[in-house]
Amino acid sequence: MDRRLSQRFSRRLSAVSYFFCTLMKSAIKKSCSPVSSALVSVCLVFTFCSATFCPAIAFGQIEEMKTIDKIGPLQKQLDSGSFDERDEAEKELIKLGPVVLDYLDDPSEDFSSDKNERLIRIRKQLEQAAIRVATSPSKISLSGTMTVKEAISEIKLQSDNVLGLAEGYDESVLEKEIEIDLKDATFWQAATEVMNRGGFQTVVYGSMPGQLTIIPIPPVQPDAIDQAQAAPVLPRDESGIFSTRVVSVSSAKNLIAPQLDYTRVELVIQWEPRLNPVSIEMPLSEVKVVDDQGKPLELSNTQGTISGLVQAGVSQVEMSITLKHVPRKVQGIKSLTAKLDCVLPGRREKFRFDSLGTIEGEPSISKAGMIVQYMGYEENEDLYGVNIRIAMEDPATELESHLQWIYDNPLFLVSEDGKREPSIGQQGGGMDEEGMLLQYFFVEDPSNFSLLYESPGAIVSVPANISLKNIPLP
Repeated sequence: MDRRLSQRFSRRLSAVSYFFCTLMKSAIKKSCSPVSSALVSVCLVFTFCSATFCPAIAFGQIEEMKTIDKIGPLQKQLDSGSFDERDEAEKELIKLGPVVLDYLDDPSEDFSSDKNERLIRIRKQLEQAAIRVATSPSKISLSGTMTVKEAISEIKLQSDNVLGLAEGYDESVLEKEIEIDLKDATFWQAATEVMNRGGFQTVVYGSMPGQLTIIPIPPVQPDAIDQAQAAPVLPRDESGIFSTRVVSVSSAKNLIAPQLDYTRVELVIQWEPRLNPVSIEMPLSEVKVVDDQGKPLELSNTQGTISGLVQAGVSQVEMSITLKHVPRKVQGIKSLTAKLDCVLPGRREKFRFDSLGTIEGEPSISKAGMIVQYMGYEENEDLYGVNIRIAMEDPATELESHLQWIYDNPLFLVSEDGKREPSIGQQGGGMDEEGMLLQYFFVEDPSNFSLLYESPGAIVSVPANISLKNIPLP
């Protein structure tokens, strides 16, 4: 079978098998009626076929289902009369990893104080593990002949990073076949290799959030549509979650005040599309530059910090490193090393309040350093206003640092059948010493629904080292 057809068939069959596996679990939980038995048999056939034709994907899905199935019994074991069994359940839940966070119970008045303490400990440890996973460079392996479309699909599957074609381009350009061989490459190494072999480049402005947007490299001659211009080779570092490139180097001579002569290195810094930085900074004290003769080059200023402005809809920041004027006998920069301090939102958390019509008081839920408090709802003419308060667990954490995304966080009313009803608008109610007040508007009466609020947790500071080599000078 052709490799591309085989991959498409495998993916579709994998999705079907997952659906039938879910039905199988439901059937097993019910009485073993003839209908249930028949359903189980059909499920087993589909599961076997999926495991036969696409074992890696099917195995991964089945393993994830097994992990999820363990969470419920282990949480019940936290109520065991045996201290040792409670300890064992806590250790096992932590061992299962961050996937547990989406299924872990919130502390409740209905639970014992011991169980609540354990749930808090488990969540904190898993949140730290999730942060380590989220801020580590993605690893990607690709091998063989494939289309650009298949390559970017595999990159998304392996790293959760999206490469997308810019609007206005025919997707047929992604059908170009390329030969590629990468093992445990970072996202940026893999993306660069695919783009170079396929004849693509990135665009900065007008790109979709959470996506690295690409376009075909324009031809040298306008009438030579099928002849892409070779992408320039730039000094770059793609070894981590950032791609750092040198895009220009310039020197200026001040005839009136020679002491003000300088050489400037312009950098462009991009991050993996799955990330959403709040800010990126470069402490000048951490910047070290060495010329091609092995001698250090002086910065014009070694104090302070270079700040990169993160703008909505722009997937990169620009930074300039200014050196004291470099003598003409120096042909290039052998190495430039620096440290980046990146501030990222924490893992996206879900805060749920069930059956709003029966809630008494103003309950709150604390996750990942953030506290969400439900403060009731009120009827206002033809609309209903649902009120919440947002605060941080650590009083030293400034809530203002979250304002970049806090107004964009969604709040839903959730019906008994799981259907989500988004708010039709919102307004800020100001800030007080206890946090920030927000009101979300709905047409439906909230008393018949549950509430679901989604938000990143507390911000996370992530350091990253960059190393650039062989930078030519003018």
